[in-house]
Amino acid sequence: MINHLGQAELLTTDLSAAEIVQAEYEENQTELEVVVDEIAQTTKENDLNLPTKPWLPDLLPQIVAPEVAWENEWQKPRRMVVPFGMLDIPEKQAQKELLFDLEKFTPAVLLGSSGYGKSTALQTLVLNLARYNSPTQVQFNLLDFGNNGLLPLRKLPHVADHVRLDEREKFFKMLQRILETLEKRKALFQEHGVVNLEQYEAMTKQTLAVIVNVIDAYDTIIEDERETVDSTINRILREGAALGVLLVMSSNQISAYRLGMRSNIAKTLLLYLVNNDDLIEVLGRKRLQIPPLPGRGQLEIDDTVDAFQTYQPISGDDSLSIVKNIVLLTEKMDAAWTGERPAPIPMLPLQFATDYLESCFEVSELLEQDELPLAFDIQTTALKGFVPSKHHFFTMIYGTEEQRQMLDDNLMFSLRKTKAKTILVDFEEQVYADSYAFFDEVYTAERTDTERLKLLLADYVKLAGSRKSGAHVFMYIPNLRLFFEKSGLTSDNFILTLKQAWRAGLYIIISDSINYLEKGFDLNVQEFRKNITAGVVTARVTDTDTLKAMGSSLEKNLPANEAYFFEAQGTKHTKIRLAGEA
Repeated sequence: MINHLGQAELLTTDLSAAEIVQAEYEENQTELEVVVDEIAQTTKENDLNLPTKPWLPDLLPQIVAPEVAWENEWQKPRRMVVPFGMLDIPEKQAQKELLFDLEKFTPAVLLGSSGYGKSTALQTLVLNLARYNSPTQVQFNLLDFGNNGLLPLRKLPHVADHVRLDEREKFFKMLQRILETLEKRKALFQEHGVVNLEQYEAMTKQTLAVIVNVIDAYDTIIEDERETVDSTINRILREGAALGVLLVMSSNQISAYRLGMRSNIAKTLLLYLVNNDDLIEVLGRKRLQIPPLPGRGQLEIDDTVDAFQTYQPISGDDSLSIVKNIVLLTEKMDAAWTGERPAPIPMLPLQFATDYLESCFEVSELLEQDELPLAFDIQTTALKGFVPSKHHFFTMIYGTEEQRQMLDDNLMFSLRKTKAKTILVDFEEQVYADSYAFFDEVYTAERTDTERLKLLLADYVKLAGSRKSGAHVFMYIPNLRLFFEKSGLTSDNFILTLKQAWRAGLYIIISDSINYLEKGFDLNVQEFRKNITAGVVTARVTDTDTLKAMGSSLEKNLPANEAYFFEAQGTKHTKIRLAGEA
């Protein structure tokens, strides 16, 4: 249109700006999103309620285990069913708490790829069992073969001990204890004519603790140790449920377990697995596709597979704070419990000096009883040594001069501490001359000394025959071959002395090399070795005839500070550790 000034004007308003805005809006939002936003806005403005959905929301990725007044729970009867997580049951439109039933679920296996919550799930299980049960009701052996996932639980008063795979000595001791527990309980139940823990407790009105063996990262066990570990696990799988010795394990894959073991596993809980082969093997076509979230898993209950989310064992903003809070709770429980606890695995230092031996209260006690403590039993840490009333005489058999010196040092320590009289029979004077001051009397190869020695031995045999007792004396003969050569005593007379003189108070200790005592051909030593009753031998079981047992060529050579203590003519033996450097 042309106005009165002759200028052109638009008949309508310019709408191009709106078109540009609309174009930008359309680029940033889809039509569906615009509709949804409009519906949401209208719903909000009119205060409308959402209709019921045909499905429940997904399980939360992190759910903290419910708090428990554990001080009160410890006063109640044993509880074998504890909270473990949340279970999603879409076919019933329900989400409910997943309860871990020890009686139904064990032996149990947790499968999952690394980083998806196996160790956390074990922490939750152990901690909740500890919350609901006192240490007299439920106890744990923690075998931690992974990245120390079970370490924060070690201070629980319920825990006997925590062991890592690199702690070989402690590890095999724990396996041995588990086997001993099975044997003891079998014998106990047989004695009372019952077949399981429930019947035993009902009959005797006594409580036996349920022992839960928790193994994290089972598949890290190396092949060399697999046979020993699997034999113990198979015993638990076969016999443990009735005896109250249960098993829960975790691993990355089901193939870590041998076929014979898999058939005895009661429940497999599957966390997220990168490789679906294990899912197919365990659950087949029933398997679910679950998101890769730590703690998210699936299990089969009553022929139906459902998803679950494992509880977080305790509150915490991140993994470090969770671990700290677990440790604080275990310390609080430890301080609160004043009753009976499971005994830890007894351990010795790999090396120790004689002052460690001296610090042991039992040493002075044994010396007061005319016994000579020499070393510690590696398995039990109990003191082992010469008990005259039981052993009558004592024989020390060594392989090398280093081993000889180690045995001598430990023997000299006890001889210096005993209140009994001490005598050294030294027919190789250049070796023991520096030790003369430690003995009350010394007999050398001189003729006058040998004659006095024979009279002394004869006097004690005569006293024993008269059922009389002389002064209590420990006599050390460090070289049996030279003793026979230079004393003039026959083997018959000497063996009679060994068998009788202890009754009158003469306690003889003999030492010589394994080559002479076990392989010597002269008649004296042949007769002597037939009568050896107790002592120490510094050789592998397979390398000695003194120990009446089958050895293995795979046994490593003994360190200088280790040996075998034997009794009952070698039919009983145990490995010992001596004071000194290996």
